[in-house]
Amino acid sequence: MQTALFLVFTVILAANAWGMEAPEWGGDLRYRNERIDEDSKDARFRNRIRARLTAKGKVQEELSYSFRLASGSTDPVSTNQSFDSGFSTKGINLDLAYLTYKTKMAKVMAGKMKNPFYKPGKTELIWDGDLSPEGMAVHIPFHMFFVNLGYFFTEERSTAPDSTLHGAQIGLDHKGDFLGVIFGLSYYDYLRLRGESPLFDTTDSFGNSTVGGNYKNDFNLFEAFLEVTLKTKLPLSFFADFVKNTEGGNDDTGYLAGFSVGKKIKFSYNYRKVEKDAVLGAFTDSDFAGGGTDGKGHELGLSYSPTKMTKFGFSHFMNKTLVTSGKDYQRSMLDFSLKF
Repeated sequence: MQTALFLVFTVILAANAWGMEAPEWGGDLRYRNERIDEDSKDARFRNRIRARLTAKGKVQEELSYSFRLASGSTDPVSTNQSFDSGFSTKGINLDLAYLTYKTKMAKVMAGKMKNPFYKPGKTELIWDGDLSPEGMAVHIPFHMFFVNLGYFFTEERSTAPDSTLHGAQIGLDHKGDFLGVIFGLSYYDYLRLRGESPLFDTTDSFGNSTVGGNYKNDFNLFEAFLEVTLKTKLPLSFFADFVKNTEGGNDDTGYLAGFSVGKKIKFSYNYRKVEKDAVLGAFTDSDFAGGGTDGKGHELGLSYSPTKMTKFGFSHFMNKTLVTSGKDYQRSMLDFSLKF
């Protein structure tokens, strides 16, 4: 908490001392009521909150900065904080801190940043929505095309080679008056993971295959995705995502397909299947099938936004965990969120 407050005051003082624009402040707050029901376990109920405070501003015309403080723990795919531990105070952590250099030709980012790779329908087959990768990224727009490149640091080791992630994505983004189409291909290459301890939590591989507690396979992911949007009075969008780990052995494939309809009142649905080693379990959706890989099933969502700053949302997951044995997993989440 002391570190977080120090960062806030540092930004304010720097802006004044260097004559920069004062930072623009904003944030959001979300309250969630949640029920989890798994085979062979009692139903679980949780009340959770997420709070985020963001500051961003320009150092000069091309150079800007952003940072965000968020509730939660050190978990890379969740900024939720459960109401428990006898009214204890809750932690605040550094969620974003990055610089952006933007010209007409490209945008370059460095630091702990928002995920720079496009996700069809904002779905989470490969990347959880809360994940903030750490390293460097480049976005290059070219007419209807775009290229995203990333070099990220996943684990620094003092007695062994570091693990890193190299990512490349190329896509087409056609914005018509009636029809919008986004199509793309991605390749993500994790270096030096096979034979190493799982990322983030060395005791939990989040579904990935292990030998002696270490990763059994490498992760070289090939992705193809498509999103089609009809710009009608009632917006309608269809999306699909496919991923294959070329080093994943027999359980190497994942896919997702779904749609959304509406805006102020919005309904969404998707079905997905994620085999054990299709993606890195620590970074995929933390809600679907309890988080991690080796799951399949449905996700339904319904939201209502009475104003631009407030939203009510309901999500329900009907999933099977452990794909081969097919254990039932259901999760319902009722949210109220606001922006400021």
